[in-house]
Parts: sequence; C-alpha cells; structure tokens
Amino acid sequence: MKTKLLFALSFLFALGLYSQQWQRTGGPIGGLGYNIKIHPTNNQIIYISDALSGIHKSVDGGTTWIPKNNGITSRGGSSNDDIPVFTVAIDQNNPTTIWAGTQNDSGIYKSTDSADNWIKKTNGITETNIVFREISVVNGDSNTIYASGEVPTGNQGNEFEKVNGVIYKSIDGGVNWTNIGQGIPDQTILAIALADNNSIIYAGTKSKGVYKSTDNGSNWAQILSEVNTTIGDEPTKLITGIVVNPTNKNNIVVGDIHTGVYMSTDAGANWTNISQGLTNRAITSLAFSSDGKTLFTGTKGAGVFSYNTSTLAIDNYQTLSDIKNVFPNPSSGKFTLDLQSNSLKSLDVEIFSILGKLVHKKTYRATNKKIEINIEDLSKGMYIVSYQLLNGQKKSSKILIE
Repeated sequence: MKTKLLFALSFLFALGLYSQQWQRTGGPIGGLGYNIKIHPTNNQIIYISDALSGIHKSVDGGTTWIPKNNGITSRGGSSNDDIPVFTVAIDQNNPTTIWAGTQNDSGIYKSTDSADNWIKKTNGITETNIVFREISVVNGDSNTIYASGEVPTGNQGNEFEKVNGVIYKSIDGGVNWTNIGQGIPDQTILAIALADNNSIIYAGTKSKGVYKSTDNGSNWAQILSEVNTTIGDEPTKLITGIVVNPTNKNNIVVGDIHTGVYMSTDAGANWTNISQGLTNRAITSLAFSSDGKTLFTGTKGAGVFSYNTSTLAIDNYQTLSDIKNVFPNPSSGKFTLDLQSNSLKSLDVEIFSILGKLVHKKTYRATNKKIEINIEDLSKGMYIVSYQLLNGQKKSSKILIE
C-alpha cells in the first residue's frame, strides 16, 4: 500500500498566482459572446461566437473584425434576424477547418475554408430545438468530434426553463452523429474534455457536477458532486470548464462559476479546491500550457491568473519517481537527504505540501554528504522535498510521512 501511495499520487508545489491586465480590442457588434478561439500557430487570427451576430473573425489580433456567417441559416430573435451561434471550435489538426454550434435547426456547421463558407452537418441529430454549447475535435483525428448541448424540456425552473443535456459524437468528420450523452440526467452540458488517447470523456454540467465515461459515452458516472457544503453561499456548482493536463492524463481541473477551481491528481477519484490566492472565484475558462507546467484561469471581472503545475507534468513526475536519495521513505520523525556525489557543505531545503504550500524551509549543514531533517512537526501525508545545487539545478524528491 505504501508503494502504491508513493507512485500513484501526483504533486503540486511552488504555488504561483498572479493577475494580468486586459485590453479592450473593440470587438464586433453583438451582445452575447460565448467563445473566443485563437489560431494554434498564428495568434493574429481570432474567431468569436455571438448569440446575436454569429461568427466574427479577426486577422489582426482583434483590431478589426469581419462577420463570417455565409451558409449559416439559423435565425432567432423577435424579428428573426439574430444569428444565434453559441460555440466555435478550431480543428487543431487542420486550422482551416472550423466548427460552429447554433441554437435551433439542429445546429452544427462546418467550414473547410477558415470560416468563409459554412455547410450544415446534422445527420443523426434528432432535436430541432437543441442549443450546442461546446464542440471538441480530437487531437490527431479530425474525423472524431464531440458536441455538447441542451434541449429545452418545456418545464420552467426557478429562473430558466429546465433542459436535458446531450453529447453527440461523429467519427466521420461530421457526416453522421450519434447521441452518447443519454446517461447524464437533465443537464446543460457546458464543458467537455478528453483524456487517455480520447478513450475517456469528462463532461461538466450546469447543476449536476462532473461526469466521466470510460467507454466512449455508453455509461457515465458522477465524479464531482454539484453540492457545495463548505465554500461560498451558492448551493450548487455550475461547471464552466474542464481541462486535462496535456502531459498527465490523471491531472484533471474543473472551474465553477461560484466557488473557484477544483483539481484532481488521480483521474477524478478525489478533488481539492485550489482557489487560495484568487481574488475572484467566478471561473469562466481554464487552459493548460502545452508543457503542462502552468494552469491558467479566466475569471469574471478579475482577469487571468496562473498556477504552477510543474511537478504534475509527466516528465518531472517520472524524474521524481526515480530519485532514491531520501530515506527512510516512508518516514516518521526524521529522514536523511543523501547529496550523493555533491560536495555541498550547506544546503537550503524546502518542503511543500501536495497543494504547493511551503511548510518547511531551513539551511542545513552537510555531514559526510548527508543531511538529517527533522519532520516531527509535519502532519502525515505526501510531501515534496526540494533543494538547489551550486550549478543552479533544482532537485526534488517525494516523501511519505507516516
């Protein structure tokens, strides 16, 4: 059991949170924007979706905008001239392919010429009144696409009409669609994320927490409850985003519009709220850096924050698993740090909790290339021991305190 604990958990340390400044780009005329998507290799190209004015595109980093709705026939509003596009997605494998999800008319459109022209792709979608909220194209496979949305039930809720959530999947580039979200009850599905070579699907809902499927949507299980019992005044989580660390399939992060950010390091089995340091916990978006070492979150009214996830990146995690210079491990009371071939006479040692909190920092003198560290004041659990060599190289080791 000890061995499983040592090698099955991932860790987070060196917590770093900072706010960034926003600049207004002007933006297109609209009124209810939903998605902003940036070209993967050219950050001057930006697409946005708007519930009133459809798709707009900028090729100069947001200075000017051009409507791109040729072929999108969905219409709404009191005068039936709104173009209700609720989501836009770029195919990362082929960025000239763009997807759009609309309100009503079964609502999925595909463009293969960078949004100049759109073709409706709705075969297999049975609901005519569906509102698509998210579209995701599988990395490495442009033929596999997931689209989530909501279908009105006709029953009034406390504030809005109640809806059923759906997830559709296509394996032929949008020619045909199959509903795979029928195991998620009565929910607006606001976020989708894929993991483990796309065999695992995560779905975030408006009021039923987070669901997970390990069989391509045939079955779903709730892995994060919607109930808020200790944080904030809101009784129910509203999940606005889900991301999977691109280097570590077990590191899942979700955002709640009410209570902040929740992280799992074991593929959703356990969750921790990591919102300490956020000046605003109304989370609207999440993203990992491509190396998996930084998590970004956008907030409602407080800008963008970052969180250091460097020890959860798979390359660092594997390195940590192989280091054998802390003993005994597991430990209780004290442990020894073996500097091995290093000739350091003294060393600054830091110990971090799994949530990145610095819990111990002290300068030690080495005796026979070894340092003895007293840990009697630390609670039982997993920790990261970190120190820096004379050449600037940083070393980290995992330790279990019993």
